[in-house]
Amino acid sequence: MSDGLMQQSCRVALAAYLHDLGKFAERAGPFDKDPRLDAHLQMYCPWHREWGWFSRRCAGRRVS
Repeated sequence: MSDGLMQQSCRVALAAYLHDLGKFAERAGPFDKDPRLDAHLQMYCPWHREWGWFSRRCAGRRVS
């Protein structure tokens, strides 16, 4: 495998690992008591009127 291709593959693998790690942390709930979370959810996450919840909650947590 060429050096450039190996570097790109490593970056993709690292990005996937960090994404999965963030999802795990999100479900563990360490940010649930952050007072800024409600404001960030309202600013950055779409509200579903049909279901009554915010989608893409990870976006609201990322900016905290």
